[in-house]
Amino acid sequence: MNNSTRKCKKDYCEKVFIKNAEAFSDRITKALKMKPTKFTQKQKKEMAKKCLKGYCNPTCEGTIFQDGKQFPKNFEIDSKDEKVRKIVLKFSKDSRKKIFGKKTSVLKDGFYEKLTSKTVKNLKKKGALSGCSIMVIE
Repeated sequence: MNNSTRKCKKDYCEKVFIKNAEAFSDRITKALKMKPTKFTQKQKKEMAKKCLKGYCNPTCEGTIFQDGKQFPKNFEIDSKDEKVRKIVLKFSKDSRKKIFGKKTSVLKDGFYEKLTSKTVKNLKKKGALSGCSIMVIE
């Protein structure tokens, strides 16, 4: 991990992303009238790993946003359940086809080209290096 990635992890993933995810989770559980849950350290570590891939990864390597004609060979699916893996893989491949169309790149300076300039500016201000995401929870 290089210095800029380490800084992104510390500044964006640990300070912003996890807090936003917790706040989003709180809003959802409240809206569904469920008992609120707190993230465990293990869950936070997993979230930070996902954050690194989406927001500290200027080439979006290993994500559906990675440049090229082919689906990324290093795309990871976290489930051990084979049925879930197949569903996630099909959904991801279909999503990539819709996002890319006939293009070989959908990135603009490491951010998905359809993210608003306001969102990109805000992400950069908070320490993100990339935006390998269709939408951002702010």
